[in-house]
Amino acid sequence: LVAVLLSSCVDCNTFYNAEKFFRQAEKSRAEFERSQRNRTANQRGRQTYEGLYEKAVRKASLVLDKHRESELVDDAMFLIGRALYWKRDYQYSSRSLQDLEDNFPESEFFDQARYWRALCLAELSRAEEARALFRSLMSDRSPEVGALSGLQLGQMSDNDEDWGASILQYQATLDAFPKSNLASQLWLRIGRAHMQFGDLARVDSSLAAFDAALETDPPDSVEYRARLLRGQALQAKGEAEASLH
Repeated sequence: LVAVLLSSCVDCNTFYNAEKFFRQAEKSRAEFERSQRNRTANQRGRQTYEGLYEKAVRKASLVLDKHRESELVDDAMFLIGRALYWKRDYQYSSRSLQDLEDNFPESEFFDQARYWRALCLAELSRAEEARALFRSLMSDRSPEVGALSGLQLGQMSDNDEDWGASILQYQATLDAFPKSNLASQLWLRIGRAHMQFGDLARVDSSLAAFDAALETDPPDSVEYRARLLRGQALQAKGEAEASLH
């Protein structure tokens, strides 16, 4: 019993350290992304957060190597998969996540692991496989992962400049998950996609979508973009005073 308890303490401490490095990496990455938006980013910032993710991977790997019977093995696999994704090591990230799916189908991280693996497939230019996995996650009706998957499907259409398909996808996601906390972002993207057509006939559709985004208690970043794009849409209609307001 003492041996079992000691082993449990060791793997808990090991995974705790992995989580600590992972949290530090997440914070560092967020700071780097903010600096990119402010055009003050430098390569050192990326190296800092990637180094922290690497430390998280090494610590979590010890759980897999030395404590295979631990209840934290699937936790470690999921952490490794996400850390490798942010290190842009999509191949190994996908493998770690696939191992979690294959060996722990009852894991609380199962659906999330599939979502992150679909992100990896998209980055590896395996678009059709990624789309199939995102669609599967949407059909499972898991609100959190399903809505995220619908958002990614729409984003893939945006990347292809297939604005009609992206509008349909974002709307389908709203219909499937009307209470999702991503609703404001989905409406924002619908409005933005309508504007991409450059057709005055679609301006009213854009405005309606931006208004819907503003009515869903959006986060500040979404509210800012919705108001900015709404002003641009009004300007396109020739409503100068309303646009200035």
